[in-house]
Amino acid sequence: MENEEEYESEEESSDYFNDFSEQEQEYSQTTEAFQRELTETEKFKKDFDEELGLSDDPEAELANLAIEYIQASGDAAEVNQVNYSSRNAGAIDGWGFSGDEDQTNIDLFISFYRNPATDTRISRSDIEQNFSKMHRFFELSVEGRTPVGMEIARLIYDTRKIDRLRLFVMTNAIAPRDYAPDSSEMPSGTTVEYHIWDARRIMQQDDIMRGGEPVIIDFESDYNSPLPCVMMPDVSERVRCYLTIIPGTTLAQIYDRYHQQLLEHNVRTFLQLRVSSNKGIRDTLMGHRPNIAELRHGVLPRAPEPDMFFAYNNGLSTIASDVVIKKTNSGPVITRITDWQIVNGGQTTASISAVMRMHNADKAALSRVYVSMKVSVLKEKDDGIESYEDWDDIVGCISRYANTQSAVRMSDINFKINEPFLVELERLSRQKWVMSSENRPVFKWFFQRTLGQYLDMLHSCPTRSAYSEFMAEYPKSQMFDKRMLAKYMMAWSQDPASVCKGGEINYKKFYTRLHQEAYHFDERKYHYAIAKAVLFKTIDAYYGKDGIQLPGYKCSMVAYTLSTLSWLSGKKLDLDRIWREQCVLPASWMSELTIPMSAVYAKLVSGAEHITYNVKVSEGGRNHYEPHDIPEEELQKLRDTALYRVMQFVKTIEPTVWKVLVEDVDHGQNINEWTKSYRCWDTLRYTLAQTDMNFPQDLLSSSVDGDEEITDCQKRVIDEMKEIPSDVWFSINKWAKETMLFTPRETAFTGFIGYRIKRGLGVSYKQAKWAIDLLEKAKDKGWVSVSA
Repeated sequence: MENEEEYESEEESSDYFNDFSEQEQEYSQTTEAFQRELTETEKFKKDFDEELGLSDDPEAELANLAIEYIQASGDAAEVNQVNYSSRNAGAIDGWGFSGDEDQTNIDLFISFYRNPATDTRISRSDIEQNFSKMHRFFELSVEGRTPVGMEIARLIYDTRKIDRLRLFVMTNAIAPRDYAPDSSEMPSGTTVEYHIWDARRIMQQDDIMRGGEPVIIDFESDYNSPLPCVMMPDVSERVRCYLTIIPGTTLAQIYDRYHQQLLEHNVRTFLQLRVSSNKGIRDTLMGHRPNIAELRHGVLPRAPEPDMFFAYNNGLSTIASDVVIKKTNSGPVITRITDWQIVNGGQTTASISAVMRMHNADKAALSRVYVSMKVSVLKEKDDGIESYEDWDDIVGCISRYANTQSAVRMSDINFKINEPFLVELERLSRQKWVMSSENRPVFKWFFQRTLGQYLDMLHSCPTRSAYSEFMAEYPKSQMFDKRMLAKYMMAWSQDPASVCKGGEINYKKFYTRLHQEAYHFDERKYHYAIAKAVLFKTIDAYYGKDGIQLPGYKCSMVAYTLSTLSWLSGKKLDLDRIWREQCVLPASWMSELTIPMSAVYAKLVSGAEHITYNVKVSEGGRNHYEPHDIPEEELQKLRDTALYRVMQFVKTIEPTVWKVLVEDVDHGQNINEWTKSYRCWDTLRYTLAQTDMNFPQDLLSSSVDGDEEITDCQKRVIDEMKEIPSDVWFSINKWAKETMLFTPRETAFTGFIGYRIKRGLGVSYKQAKWAIDLLEKAKDKGWVSVSA
């Protein structure tokens, strides 16, 4: 927005000429623009700090939110969160690892929470101190001197050559505007990059994700690089097109400034330089020295050819809402583009930027890089486009049709926040009260369909009493968003591997599945969704600081535990009862509690004899906190709930889940990668099938889940499969192991089915259909029924 303001101020000041007054006006406007932006940053920081304050652990929440913003920007893909700090061995709060035969990258993250009541800024020395902690951790890991059990330390130690180390400092404070440390190179040849995600950087990414700040590029004023162009004949009522050439250095500078905001309509984010097409871009710009393996395959050294890039590359396809054309003696040039988006060529753009940031890049040679570019300007409604839907459709077509270098999946395309099932869920969350045991409304769950919606509504309360009423109606612990919803429902759908792949990837699969099914939330399905949220949150609290405090891998354990409950119960767990029993305590107690109910259950299941919470008390004009205990008679009401019984069952299955996910993993295998594989879920189910763990029958309902509606035909398939005795499936399982005529998954599945039939557990249509298909396959391959 600074560029836009400066551009307008220059236009205003050009109406007259006065040496002194013009300079004073320009200085005043520049100062005003800076102050205005600083105020916006501080306003965002205030809201951001309040959102962090909604969490029981603001420091942990800072890491969670900052990592989500970093991932959304494309700066990092998979991030594994940890909590490691040592006086002598450094500290990290997260890590990422990506590597192949061409390049290995390590990402380290650390969060620095600044109490907003004491200070809003972070100094250079504090930033450098945090970078030093991560650097220290990396150096000791290379030497093998970090604690045993730290997976990233082992990966660093075992990796022969690390090409790039990226260090991320995440803070809710505001960093000095001019502090931008250059990359460096370690004696080992590892390039080290330094990234600061402070309140200002998070605000910028938040604006991008909200879509509130258009990309306005002033090529003439900001980059001294107006683009020569040729305009297509005006043959379309919906679009005007221009062909132009953009210098690679200009393109890299723009991408470094706006980053992922340029690629919102691109169906792919940056796939890094290890992708074959991006390797070609790098080789053209930097040349290539083949390694031993490549030499054996006949790959020859290649000299850099930056001057040939224009000839070799297909160029960019972009869209915009407006362009400014200026006539010069040498022809028309583009001086300004508004709402600029790269819909094809994101890999080219990011690759050029990545190469130009390399420490050994020849900047003089790279100045000869030029890229061809098409700019499609979508005409306004009165000029031919009938509606915003038409605009979105045209943009989608340009994006999909232009991206033909590799397959484009629907899961790669941005998802609509106005999807009907999301709108329905939002509406229900504003209407449906959770009732007390006396049948009085107590609170509602708040589904946050768009980012920041909860705080926006909270801040719109006109008075302090309205603010308090809103908090009572929508407690902060009952707020959830789309990614959280996806975790709850995908884990219950017995797909924990997707949940472990991260919020973005899991939500893509969740959204695609529900969109294709034309899924709709009604009151019953809403109750089921909230029940799954209650289960997920309570398991999470039990595995966390309020419960048994697992030493690591809590997120994976929560997902696999909920999937296990779903599988062992045949999706028949009485979710209606979980919904109804959320408020078994009197409404007066529920309103006074200052800790989430999930934490209360976690403490209770862990064996706590007394559960204490702090209550704010005002005396003599001063506030202080007094500890209150939940009376034993009220705790007994919680012990009588279905949720408490379920959590007692979680205690029995936790050791088995932990053993499969963590302890039995092969030496050298990445545990986080293991939990992202479907083989992990198959192994856990197979292990559970060998035990005598039976889900408490009195916690089951008469119907399956309810989220999966089946047709009469599908129900007949399920009934047909249930008529087949468990002995048949155990016989097929034994035969398959002996003959090896089934795949390992098929063999394991026959054991699963036998287990479920023997214990009277439900099955889905998909499971029933596969089971019958396997029965026919076994017969065709020579299996003979035990009754024959």
